[in-house]
Amino acid sequence: MQNKIRCAFILSAGYGNRLRPLTDILPKPLVPIRGKTPLEIVFDKLIAAGVSKFIVNIHHLRHEFDAKLAALRRPDGRFFYKGAEIFPSYEDKILDTGGGIKHARKLLRGEDAILVHNADILFSAPARRFIGRAAKAIFDEGKAAVLCLRNSGSNMNVGVRRQCVCDMRHKLGNPAEKNLQFTGFFAAGRGFLEECFNAKGDVFSTVDVILKLIARDAQSVGFYAENSGSFSDIGTPAEYLKACGRHSDTFMGMLAKLKCLGFEPSSPTLIDKGASARKFVRFTDARDGRKLVACFYPKAKREDALYARIAKFLLSNKIDVPKTALADARRRIFVMGDGGNLDLLTLVKAAPEKAERFYEMAVGNALRLHTTATQRFLGHPFEISQPFDSDLYDWEHNYFKQECMRSKFSIEPDEKFEAQLRELKATLLSQPRVLLHRDFQSQNIIVGENSISIIDFQGMRMGCAMYDLASLLYDPYADISDSLRQRLLRLYFGRAPDDGELKLFYLAASQRLLQALGAYGFLSIKKGKPEYAKFFAPALERLIVCSGNAGLKSVQETALKLRAKLPLQ
Repeated sequence: MQNKIRCAFILSAGYGNRLRPLTDILPKPLVPIRGKTPLEIVFDKLIAAGVSKFIVNIHHLRHEFDAKLAALRRPDGRFFYKGAEIFPSYEDKILDTGGGIKHARKLLRGEDAILVHNADILFSAPARRFIGRAAKAIFDEGKAAVLCLRNSGSNMNVGVRRQCVCDMRHKLGNPAEKNLQFTGFFAAGRGFLEECFNAKGDVFSTVDVILKLIARDAQSVGFYAENSGSFSDIGTPAEYLKACGRHSDTFMGMLAKLKCLGFEPSSPTLIDKGASARKFVRFTDARDGRKLVACFYPKAKREDALYARIAKFLLSNKIDVPKTALADARRRIFVMGDGGNLDLLTLVKAAPEKAERFYEMAVGNALRLHTTATQRFLGHPFEISQPFDSDLYDWEHNYFKQECMRSKFSIEPDEKFEAQLRELKATLLSQPRVLLHRDFQSQNIIVGENSISIIDFQGMRMGCAMYDLASLLYDPYADISDSLRQRLLRLYFGRAPDDGELKLFYLAASQRLLQALGAYGFLSIKKGKPEYAKFFAPALERLIVCSGNAGLKSVQETALKLRAKLPLQ
């Protein structure tokens, strides 16, 4: 039989309270699932079955719907999605499902039957078969409505007898042959619509209407059991994550995970952490007002799973790192205290004179890490990342040669350069190993009013102490004065460093800058992040100085060649 029902009413106005905090940001029908919104999923299903007109009732977060509709607006002001016209029905207050249909009476003028579908139900069964059966029941048999039901589900509360619905939610107490699951999808004929239009109140549900129809005429509401496809409700964060499956690494997915872990995320924001594959969300836990940052990390790096153990250790050794609120290695999440959104790099750019005391705090932390914390670790070691051994130094050198020299500048290393890298490695390997942060640069030092908070320490490993100090004092991102560098070196050593200590410092700085230049090449070229190319110039300038002070003549000459190939600023 040809489908005679071409109009669908999509119920989309609700607050979605059970899905908070996601629905504090987006209305439930617009929360993304595997790259589509639930509203689009419903549209696609019904368009495939012949629907050409949609009425969407809207209340909660209307501006988000307006933004979505704006992309569908045609020059004449009408809205179309894949050829089907969309009519928004705005509600100044929540009218419930039946009241929403009554409110849209003018938009429904001329319709003898419509489809009604909840926008938060994911029901993948093709709709054409149900619509055909429903049209026959409504137009040929005089049914007021026909419900689409299933033989299984978590809420089996629609009573049926013979071919009719006899009760819903056990409200009428009518005996039923069996109870089925309502799918949130039904067809409403003229009898149902008139019942809505003539209702005395403005706020009522479609279930209220159906129960009135059944009480008046036990044969008025039919049903069709559609058991194909999948059926799910996205009413809660857990159900939302289940619907997303492997595609839950979105901002909304992260909020849902936090909710499932017991947090109440308020005012959440996504933090941009540059080149990191990890994702960070800053939020306030509405339960107790704590300001927190959640990190969601991929499987690739073992070091991320080590975060919580390292954080506990560092805190116990008076290293200024955030306190861990939660660590779940299975879900690859850790949550830490929020030190704020001002890092040392931002501060030194804006107010260099104010940044100096925080640099002093950072150097003090490095000293504690390299001394007392290292001694305690050696007494009771635990798993950390690979130390700076021969293989790791080789990796950093090869990283520089491949990603910077060859990929960026098309220059091949010569034998003198290679020999000097071997000498550099041998010297650094000969030094005592201490605990290192590994990425001790200005962006990883968060500045408070009178304190700092060191982050991104999960890559902690053993190596030459000067690597950390050089990472901070010759950071390509941050410009600090030579006088400040010298003062910080004296602070670290407790006196003016001797010539041997200074040379070791400049050797470690050269090593660190080689690694940084390799990273800038990899990120700007292979990872498609051209913003990192601007750091070649300052990194090369620093490498020229440090390699010269370290007596690394071939390294300095190579850095000069690379700098000469940079475009003039």
